[in-house]
Amino acid sequence: MILARLLRLGICLAGAQAANIRTSSTTSASQPQSYIVEFSHTQDATSFYAQLAAQGISATPRLNMTYALFTSCSFDLKDMTPARIESAVEYIATLPNVTHIWSNAKRNGANDTWSTHLMAQVDLLRAQGISGKGVKVGIVDSGVDFNHPALGGCFGPGCLISYGHDFYENKTQPYDNCNGHGTHVAGILAAQSNNRYGLTGVAPGVTIGMYRVAGCTQSVDPDLAIMGINQAYDDGSDIISISSGFGARWSEDPVAVVMERIVEKGVICVAAAGNTAKQGLFPITGGSPAVGHGVASIASVVNTLVPQNLTVSSYTVDLTDNTTSEDFAWQVGFRNTSIPWAGIYPLYAISRDSNVTNDTCQPLPVDTPDLSNYVVLVRLGSACRYEEQSEHLGAKGAERVMFYGPSEITRGTDLFPVPAVAGVVPQSQGKEWVDILNSGHDVFLHFPATVDSNTANWTLVFSSNAITGGYVSVTSSWGLPLELDVKPTFSAPGANVLSTWPLDLGGYSIQSGTSMATPFAAGVYALLIEARKTKDPVVLQRILSSVAKPNLFNDGTITSSRLAPVAQQGAGLLQAFDAARVTTLLGVQTISFNDTDHFIKEVSFNITNTGTTDQAYQLGYVNTLTMYTFEDTVDWFLAGFPNPLAEGYASISFSSTSVTVPAGASLNVTVTATPPAGLDTGRLPVYGGYITLNSTSGENLSIPYAGVAGSMYNTPIVNPSNRGTYLERDFRNDFPPGAPANSTFTVPVPTSPTPPPEDELPPDVTIPGIHVGTTLGTEIVRLLVVPLEINGTLPTTDILGYKAAGEIPFSTGYIDGRQDVDIGFTGMLPDGTVVPEGRYEFRLLALRILGRLERAKDYQSLGYPFNIRYLPR
Repeated sequence: MILARLLRLGICLAGAQAANIRTSSTTSASQPQSYIVEFSHTQDATSFYAQLAAQGISATPRLNMTYALFTSCSFDLKDMTPARIESAVEYIATLPNVTHIWSNAKRNGANDTWSTHLMAQVDLLRAQGISGKGVKVGIVDSGVDFNHPALGGCFGPGCLISYGHDFYENKTQPYDNCNGHGTHVAGILAAQSNNRYGLTGVAPGVTIGMYRVAGCTQSVDPDLAIMGINQAYDDGSDIISISSGFGARWSEDPVAVVMERIVEKGVICVAAAGNTAKQGLFPITGGSPAVGHGVASIASVVNTLVPQNLTVSSYTVDLTDNTTSEDFAWQVGFRNTSIPWAGIYPLYAISRDSNVTNDTCQPLPVDTPDLSNYVVLVRLGSACRYEEQSEHLGAKGAERVMFYGPSEITRGTDLFPVPAVAGVVPQSQGKEWVDILNSGHDVFLHFPATVDSNTANWTLVFSSNAITGGYVSVTSSWGLPLELDVKPTFSAPGANVLSTWPLDLGGYSIQSGTSMATPFAAGVYALLIEARKTKDPVVLQRILSSVAKPNLFNDGTITSSRLAPVAQQGAGLLQAFDAARVTTLLGVQTISFNDTDHFIKEVSFNITNTGTTDQAYQLGYVNTLTMYTFEDTVDWFLAGFPNPLAEGYASISFSSTSVTVPAGASLNVTVTATPPAGLDTGRLPVYGGYITLNSTSGENLSIPYAGVAGSMYNTPIVNPSNRGTYLERDFRNDFPPGAPANSTFTVPVPTSPTPPPEDELPPDVTIPGIHVGTTLGTEIVRLLVVPLEINGTLPTTDILGYKAAGEIPFSTGYIDGRQDVDIGFTGMLPDGTVVPEGRYEFRLLALRILGRLERAKDYQSLGYPFNIRYLPR
């Protein structure tokens, strides 16, 4: 599937590692299963079915239709692959007594043309009347505006939002009109088409339970999430969807534990991977509950079209009695819920060059008029940010700014550092106005009075996204979890998605993130439950993974010739129709080869042929990009997106590269892996790829694999470089490399373990401290105060082999990487003990990944000696 699909798009896949990958499949995934044929008068249905049976085509009769003007029959082609169906249809069309053949696909969703649905083949299942009927989906989010007509307009039995609870305010109805997140999520899943845009959700036939666990902000407390998830399970949800992340990259996190247990009980759980791609591999956020075993972690793919929900206003050229107005569409300023201007305003262009790239990047000329009575037209460019532009505009009194460009895609602008309000028009509209002004005419913009976002005239504009459309979002969090499971699981459309929004906030909104991809995936699961008649989360996850569509790597500007890492896209973009029809079932969903310490050399899996004919499979593999986790092993800084490339790839061999599986039977295959060689293993290269299985029936499947060509255990948890962790000259304000070892600090006799505020200390007094930089993550970091040479006696306790005077609280629970911590020491321990003057050390102990809490050798250990003296009382 991987190579075949890409080659059909005219893409050359560099670095394919197998000569046996099928590249000639032309199967149309859109072939329906039900057909109508018209016969000539000499043909009848009985002999027609006999002809099909002689060719091995299994047709199930539906209706015979014999009339004076129309002799025909309808039938279903069942348990056949898309390629086999296509071949059968071509054969039927050649029969001499068949005059016509038509699709008999149900038309319930036949007009589903939403780009996100087309990307994931949702439209093809919807065309067959599959809508997720009878499936219950529990959403744990910020609540929902269930009064929205596209979301049913009501709450309770018989409504689309039929069950749920508000845990945030402990109310029976999970209503939200201030956040919007949950309303957007619900619309992606199941919006009804009775709205001004004809917007429809992925699975509009489901019923939704909403569990409100957040207020008007995006913050979600883990305990509320746990309550919502458990209640969704207790209320009988078939699928539970949550778009919140709680940071931990460990499956032992409590939110992940809850979802794991629910999956074990046979309920599907989907969770957002997070939106922190800039942090690179092993990110700190978005982890739990998506890291939970069996929980589907969903990455985000960019919409191929960018929808723009724009306000319609009008303009005129000059002002005369017979002036004819023209409409224009524009983006109301970010977070504005009402049109900010009312009246008629002349347009003033700062630059008369519509291709200018530094418009208003410098203070405006002294002869610039007072701009307070104009709408000021300014081109967004690359030479400066719009905040700088607004400052220069504000200096000339601008109160209304209309940006344009640099493309047809408009973006809402945030509030300015000056009291101006902004709008944005597409590039072509701005250019048209500049041309009119250059021709010697004036332009006047007309904004009706007292129009808010609910009563405004709106238009939906779609713009092609040629650069990033179809690729993984550059914000979508990467894997892997620290336990090296293959995550994310797969990808779904999540960037630039139009959906419902609270009526009080405008009714509709375009949002981006894995938050949006997650309910999309939940909707695909709901369609599969109806199509395949199973709710088994393990079976469905394997199926979805096997037919998902991987894509090339795109860094937001340039597309690589290599596939994007598995750690970024998982199995690839969901393909709903293929998942509903595939007859080959694989015994594994993913393969983790782990790291070099725990390398899994061989993995076996079974191939099950549930079809009615024997299938032969050709096995191969293709590698994805290998990328480094760390910039280097000197400063130990984690690399950000896009991570540095590592030119090394795994090699895969098979017990057999060609196997035949009889109908209804299974066969085992063994995969043997050799990890990449010649790489800088200290920088933790993460590799991956896809095992490919191409069958003679046209089914092309894949299994994602990943591993680490280095040791997780030996990777520093606390950054050991003097740019990462160091003794501070003053814990309140210091920078690397900090204070030299054995520095002396003279401090007041302490009265508290907590350092006093800076303004309460003499200017020449500094409090000793330590700046701790972490890398990947660990279960625990401990900070000991160990006496080395002291004036007097001090009781000590043995802690992992160190005679410590005490332990300064560092953290509790799981620590995730990229957290810098500053800790000051006044001379008083947490138990109130004031240590005597002398020489001590801060001893940092960080449990290594997969280390044991009680074993001293499993800790990274770093010491920072210092001297402490007290001021006279």
